[in-house]
Amino acid sequence: MVRPVLLAFLLTPAVLWSQSEKDLVKARRALDDGKAYKAVRACDKALRKENAPLVFHALRADALNRIGEWERALADARIASGSDVPLEKGAGLREAGEAWHALGNNDSALFLLRSAVQVQDDPEAFYQLALVEAATGDETSALDHQEQALRLRPSLVKALRERGTLRMLLGDTAAGMADLERSVELDPKDPVNWNSRGYGHAMLGHHQRAIADYDKAIKLNPNYGYAFNNRGYSRLKLGDREGAMKDVRLAGRKNPGNPYVYRNMGLIALDAGDTDAACRNFRQALEQGFSARHGNEVEDLMRTHCGVKEMPKPVERDAPPPEPKERNAPGAPARHNAP
Repeated sequence: MVRPVLLAFLLTPAVLWSQSEKDLVKARRALDDGKAYKAVRACDKALRKENAPLVFHALRADALNRIGEWERALADARIASGSDVPLEKGAGLREAGEAWHALGNNDSALFLLRSAVQVQDDPEAFYQLALVEAATGDETSALDHQEQALRLRPSLVKALRERGTLRMLLGDTAAGMADLERSVELDPKDPVNWNSRGYGHAMLGHHQRAIADYDKAIKLNPNYGYAFNNRGYSRLKLGDREGAMKDVRLAGRKNPGNPYVYRNMGLIALDAGDTDAACRNFRQALEQGFSARHGNEVEDLMRTHCGVKEMPKPVERDAPPPEPKERNAPGAPARHNAP
């Protein structure tokens, strides 16, 4: 039987916080190791305890974003963003912005991420903000934000990788490829780095080199739908329509929500002379939010090949309640991954 004095000691705030710190270490370690489901479980356990810090909602939102549970991530992020603690508030705003970007609501994503970087100098928030700005066509601001992320955390390889892609899109192909090469050198076990370097080679028209990099990405992660999709496009450019179709169909099974799959299916159909099938796929790409994520390319293809002037609307998600007028983001002001 526990004596009353000992029970009182066990329930003091200092000891409760010590218990929270142990849970915090477990959750963060799981995220650092790329084990999102384990992080969710650790946060679930911590949040079942009385007076758990709101940071666990931010961490669970991070984990849920990583596994595509964006609506659930939003619920946790909203709770964390109501905190008076800058670390918790900023992380909540960041995770909410990332979730809205994934759901195709870039206006809300921009507002929340700009709010996040005002709360604290968070390299992850600058990185995410740059991804959204790249998706909305503001590549110059996106480049500035990725550079800000790298100034705050020079070891942030994903920001280096995205800076490389942005530099290439803005015409500085030598510096862009140097960034992409460096990202592979720094973390050769990350399939995203190989996929992005492959995408860089494809932008230069070097599709054999691109395929070699996509092969490496797929070897590291056989479920990497983006790499299959990109490899399919490069195979199409090299005249292998059958191989392209096989890759893109597989990409669609692995990532059914990726509108770039339908863009590529449309291009394959055009190459085969089947305009009706091409237009059906382009329409599906637009309905899945292609324009919000990747720009107006598919709209231009619809106008050119399908005689369409009024574009189909993407499936809308409910936006959060109206916010106060947005303040200017500090400092200067793509994509999360190659499509």
